[in-house]
Amino acid sequence: MNTHAIFGTDLSPASDKLIECASEYKKLGIEKITLLHALGLKHLQVFEDLLRKDVDEKIEMQKKKLEEQGFDVETQVKRHLPKDELQNMAKATGAAFIIIGTHGISFTKALIGSTASEIIHNIDHPLLLLSLKTIEAKEGEEEEVFCRKLTGHILFSTDFSDTAEEAFQWLKAREVSLPKLTLMHVQDEVRIGKHLKHRLEEFNRIDGERLERLKKSFNEVHPETEIEIVIDYGKPTRLILNYIKENEICLTVMGSQGRGYIPEIFLGSVSHHVARNSGSNVLFVPLPGK
Repeated sequence: MNTHAIFGTDLSPASDKLIECASEYKKLGIEKITLLHALGLKHLQVFEDLLRKDVDEKIEMQKKKLEEQGFDVETQVKRHLPKDELQNMAKATGAAFIIIGTHGISFTKALIGSTASEIIHNIDHPLLLLSLKTIEAKEGEEEEVFCRKLTGHILFSTDFSDTAEEAFQWLKAREVSLPKLTLMHVQDEVRIGKHLKHRLEEFNRIDGERLERLKKSFNEVHPETEIEIVIDYGKPTRLILNYIKENEICLTVMGSQGRGYIPEIFLGSVSHHVARNSGSNVLFVPLPGK
């Protein structure tokens, strides 16, 4: 199994925090990490020269923290935008996936809508979005920040598309212990509408059998995993987000595109809304050669 990941760092306090708890990444089988910082400069050599000393010092500190946790680490500082440099590095190294945080320079400034959105929109490698849990501080106190676990309770949401199947196979291939997994499918009320609602019981039976086959297939590889099946009806985004919140999901696994995928409207898709609003870490898996 490929154990190499590209970690996109903005060298912020948030990325420092994610690196402090990197031992969690080992639960996904990661042994080697390339720390990559993208300057976001195109032709401004003078600014690159001014930035490099500070950047080199900070990235070496992060490298040391990862090495102390037992990782094989290398660093890369690149000139262009994160969305391009991360994809290029993943392709060049054959890394298993890309890791980025969903918070930027401060703990409360979300990257979703900028760097993370751009990467998700153009994804051709599995992408792990790491989410920090913050507890707002009382006046005069500092906010508390925690890393979320990765493999306590995993949610796999599927629409039975080819991309969802790819995500399922990726998760099943992890050579690590996965304690609990929920297989979830939401019957989309918009798709079914008033014209097909009378067949909802039939659809639930068919899709329940599909989920049972996925459960059996997964347990053949991971007999230790407790698996629950959930079928619901309504708006997929709302129901998935509610399930994540109510069941303390650690990691949500989804395909990065579903049925009827159109790149231009991706930012309004279920995947993007889950990435933007869920309290869990999120792993997106694309179809090969997308």
